[in-house]
Amino acid sequence: MTAGQDAHRRWRGWLVAMAWTGCLWGSLPAAADVVHDADVAAMVDGVTIDELAPAVEELSGARPALVGGVAYTFETRSAFSGEAIDKAEQYVFEHLQSYGLDSVVYHEFPGEDGAPPGRNIIGQINGTTKAGEIVVVGAHLDSFPWEGKAPGADDDASGVSATLYLARAFAGKTFERTIRFAFFGDEENAPWECQEIGSAGYAAKCKAAGENIVAMIEADSIAFDPPETDEPIVEMNTRMPGDDPDGADLAIFELWAEAIDVYSIADLVPVNVAISNNWSDHGSFWNNGYPAVMLVAEELENWNPYWHTGEDTVDKLDWPFYVQVTKSYVAVAAHLAGIVPVPPIEGDAAVEEPDAGTQEPDAGAHKPDAGAHKPDAGAAESDGAAEEMVDGAVAGGGAGRGCAGFGSADSNAAVILLLLGLAIAGHRCARKA
Repeated sequence: MTAGQDAHRRWRGWLVAMAWTGCLWGSLPAAADVVHDADVAAMVDGVTIDELAPAVEELSGARPALVGGVAYTFETRSAFSGEAIDKAEQYVFEHLQSYGLDSVVYHEFPGEDGAPPGRNIIGQINGTTKAGEIVVVGAHLDSFPWEGKAPGADDDASGVSATLYLARAFAGKTFERTIRFAFFGDEENAPWECQEIGSAGYAAKCKAAGENIVAMIEADSIAFDPPETDEPIVEMNTRMPGDDPDGADLAIFELWAEAIDVYSIADLVPVNVAISNNWSDHGSFWNNGYPAVMLVAEELENWNPYWHTGEDTVDKLDWPFYVQVTKSYVAVAAHLAGIVPVPPIEGDAAVEEPDAGTQEPDAGAHKPDAGAHKPDAGAAESDGAAEEMVDGAVAGGGAGRGCAGFGSADSNAAVILLLLGLAIAGHRCARKA
């Protein structure tokens, strides 16, 4: 175990203990509720380079894509590219339709402040016992620069392909909550500073309809791990504590970090970075009062040097690292959405679940070499599988329940703010360790 991983475990163990008391996040799902589930593990294990590579390669122009039954090679997915972004939207729409989801729709939006009109693509699996609670997982479809070649392999074909995998794997499964797979347009035009384009228009539409989005995860640029870094750090951005008084974003982070341990995704060091700027589609959900986080592979000080250039291509990606990040994305989404286990067939022998506490990550876990594996251009897609969940609703921006008999509302609030402050301090210590 590295020094960073050890420091992260120490402060997270304290937070998990606090979660057991019910005092820290109230009605939010606690990290302590993440229990190893065989169906979720199967879906996590199903994430491979062969599963992720086709969509990344096709959307970034490394090989032709099939759109409407006709081969098409993407040189860009810029929001201003006309035919290319239209084809990218159609590509995602057709893939989602092929998975057998409950619904797949276009959400059209007008142009705004010089940004062009476009379409978001939304796939949905209807929930059951908690259908009114909605979990959104998503990525942005457009790329940058606005002119010339803009392959956008990392930013954000990586997030698009990972989210498509979730849709494939979750299709046909039963969930407590409704889950939406969202692919946003115009992200490179800063929709969080606008009212109608891309994710801004979609989040505002959800708010106007009174929809209860209990958690949103944006997967943005998740396939580049700088070769000069000592550890495979992956970040989850949340709001600053003062902007997230209920700790809803932080609770999503804790659930994700615990899932990394429970499913032995040992190559990752999860780090929370609280930010005051929005800078991707999750910001549009913040603006509308919804809990949201961004999953991003790069630290700011080690940002992808090919970001927003014509060199953001598949040969620059760290494929083994990308697989691990996607596994963590799958695990947290499965537990947030509440996949309902399929009951055993009568007469089948019971299968003993592994003890979640018996699997420790290999202390000598080897960080994959950046760019070490270039996937075969002919890699084929296949379906995955998954199931399970934590009990309890994720708060949609409302006040969380206090700890019974813990004290007055004012003292509860003070203690919560103190604990959140200690948590953020712990996150920073973990980063520097």
